[in-house]
Amino acid sequence: LYARLRVLVAERREAVRTADLDRLRTSLEEERRVVARIADLDKQRTDIAGALGRRLGLVQPGRPAQVDVAQLAVRAPHGVRERLVATSERLKHEILLVRRESGVVRQAAEALAGHLAGILQSVSGAFAGARCYGPAGRVATATPIRSLDLKT
Repeated sequence: LYARLRVLVAERREAVRTADLDRLRTSLEEERRVVARIADLDKQRTDIAGALGRRLGLVQPGRPAQVDVAQLAVRAPHGVRERLVATSERLKHEILLVRRESGVVRQAAEALAGHLAGILQSVSGAFAGARCYGPAGRVATATPIRSLDLKT
């Protein structure tokens, strides 16, 4: 699922790069579905790890069951231990990649939003005619522009 999420982040990056709002909306909707599925699986993983931790005596009775893979791997048989550790490392790597790529897209989206805000301020100032600066250091407008079609 994290590999799918990385593909969706790349699609979101391209949608932001091209300012394709329909593509961005579709990508974000799919991302939400994948993230919800990941959250469900993570809840299951946490529950299973907690149950195993209790059975193996890693969790004291009456305390929350917070058991990580490393704790379980220590108690696992030889072949299972290596697979658990390898899977855990791959998952951590995928999570890191998704976070890094998503952060880059977030910065690009913020830059695009700032650019569009500047365009709207310029257009608004042109329509206001007064070209006077208000107390916030921006061009004061007579009436705010609610929307602007940049495609036509």
